[in-house]
Amino acid sequence: MSEKYAPFEAEPTLLYDKDTFKIVAEKVYTNKDEKFCIGLNSNGFPANAYLVFPPQFNLNLLQILLEESGSRDDEIMKFIKIIKEENEKNNIVCKIFLLGFLINLAFANIGSEAFVKSYTASCEAKSGNKDFCFCMANEVLNSLNDKERLLLNASSITPDIAQDFQKLQMKIIQLSADEELLKYCLGE
Repeated sequence: MSEKYAPFEAEPTLLYDKDTFKIVAEKVYTNKDEKFCIGLNSNGFPANAYLVFPPQFNLNLLQILLEESGSRDDEIMKFIKIIKEENEKNNIVCKIFLLGFLINLAFANIGSEAFVKSYTASCEAKSGNKDFCFCMANEVLNSLNDKERLLLNASSITPDIAQDFQKLQMKIIQLSADEELLKYCLGE
């Protein structure tokens, strides 16, 4: 490993320093989607070498470090706050779409064009971001297969299509909460 290589974009923030171990956090070059990553450094590692933990472990790792001997709790709390704010933002966006759209999807004979209009209007009323909502509506519609699109045009929900229509509703809910679609439409 090159001594000049460093995985972090800037000087990482020290979160823990005890014995031969240091734990730091900062944005990394390899994971642009994450606000930050946590790295472990030891005296036994080459210079600038870190074991970078997967981002899904960040919150648990930070909570474990709190109040440990050698931890910098003030810095740790800053990073916990970043995670919680991001999670809260994602949860709010998902809930807005699911609740608003379920109300509008309760009836059949909506059609593809009406689906986009209804989804966009419901979303926009909650979020205030028409471009984002229009993008989500089209991405969800584009993810449906031909059979599912035909269900949108059904004149009524009969017993023989009720189960398929319920599956369609569940798929739309899942797509509306899909992290990749959300990020794409938010321009992230």
